Amino acid sequence: LAPPRVLSAILNNRWFLRMVKVRIWGSLAKITGSETVCVDGGNFIELLNNLKLRYPGLQPQIDRGVSLAIDGKIYKESWFTPVNEDSEVVLMPLMVGGWRLS
Repeated sequence: LAPPRVLSAILNNRWFLRMVKVRIWGSLAKITGSETVCVDGGNFIELLNNLKLRYPGLQPQIDRGVSLAIDGKIYKESWFTPVNEDSEVVLMPLMVGGWRLS
């Protein structure tokens, strides 16, 4: 049986692996052991799934929710947002809230 990332590539008609450099922000870097990792993925959900496979310790945090900054824009649950090999990607704990003017 092929590894999950290979099956994902086959099912998505991608016969090559798209390695993306991901900066791991804050306390999440303790789990990966590095502030930068490379994982396969062509979109938001593929990156998260492959991060969970490669770093099982990230799964609880990812399942609770994380934000992903792609080229300077922060995304939350934007599963099919494309990610390119040269994209600047940062994984961070879920960003919620904001300013409210009264």
